[in-house]
Amino acid sequence: MDPSTASPLTFSQSFATSVMSVFLNTVLQGMKLHPYTWKWWKEVTVTKNVCYGDPDIQEHYLDIYSPKNKSGTSPVVFYIHGGGFSILSKDTHWMVGLLLARQGYTVFSINYRLASKAPFPAALHDTFRAAAWVHDHAEEYGADNAQWLVSGESAGGNLSLSLCIASCFPLGDKAAKDIFHRNIPIRIVIPACGMLQVSNPQRYTQKEKLSWLLRSRIMAVSKRYLCGQKHPLADPILLLESGLPPKRPLPPMMSFVGTKDPILDDTRRLEAALRKRDVPHEVIYYPKAIHAFHLVVWTKNAQDCWKKQLDFIDRYLFFQPELTDQDDTESTESFPQPEHQTQK
Repeated sequence: MDPSTASPLTFSQSFATSVMSVFLNTVLQGMKLHPYTWKWWKEVTVTKNVCYGDPDIQEHYLDIYSPKNKSGTSPVVFYIHGGGFSILSKDTHWMVGLLLARQGYTVFSINYRLASKAPFPAALHDTFRAAAWVHDHAEEYGADNAQWLVSGESAGGNLSLSLCIASCFPLGDKAAKDIFHRNIPIRIVIPACGMLQVSNPQRYTQKEKLSWLLRSRIMAVSKRYLCGQKHPLADPILLLESGLPPKRPLPPMMSFVGTKDPILDDTRRLEAALRKRDVPHEVIYYPKAIHAFHLVVWTKNAQDCWKKQLDFIDRYLFFQPELTDQDDTESTESFPQPEHQTQK
């Protein structure tokens, strides 16, 4: 963008986004220095920068977090970072991969093109492309490709819910059709504190109690990501709120949000839509907690939130033991179904 031709509002939004990016990148990377997580690195193997798409596109890479001391295969966690579609990366959200991998899961944490360079549908199509790659290659990394948890917060919450919808509803988008025909075995979705209707930021910016800074940020997210476009997979909550029946059952979902989160209402709408559709779900509200509070993993609210997430996950995912030579001929159908709670 040429600053000389940009409007004052556009230029100020761009500058504010850059400042926010530098600040949050510094904070989230700096959190590695906190002693709470030091020992986690010893329990997990991290495979960095695996290409899932075009090797010439710097965002088409993912990281794989694998538990070091596991026997057998572990369920897939497909994780999508947040950042208003415009900032942050898989590297800033390292704590999620570590935390879940040390619990025995194999975490595929993806990058996607950001709206500052590539607006909608780039991030969505990258998410679909990464999911297809993981679907084809998960077993090479010791993961149980028959069980998926799809998770993300903020913008990642939007993208994770959109991936789930594309897997359950046949839609006209070519990339979505590919996801639907793959029938990825998504057993759980955790779209946390998400902005689930990006095309209508006014529902938040018209609130009197919202500060000018937050109004500006919310408007910038919508403007940068959509550039005036409208698409069902940019606003996944609208499809859930509609009466359109899915071709495949929606999987159980969990979400959480702080009551000081400026986009709290979209989580409330998600809860209401899931209840109306009779989808198994759990939604937790944390008093006075801010947006994406769970990333500060040593705080009380974050620890409680992660414990509840793991409890929810344990109801629907299970660990397959490593097969011995004697067991090789046994069918995996002998294992319990994911909807039954099992112990790790």
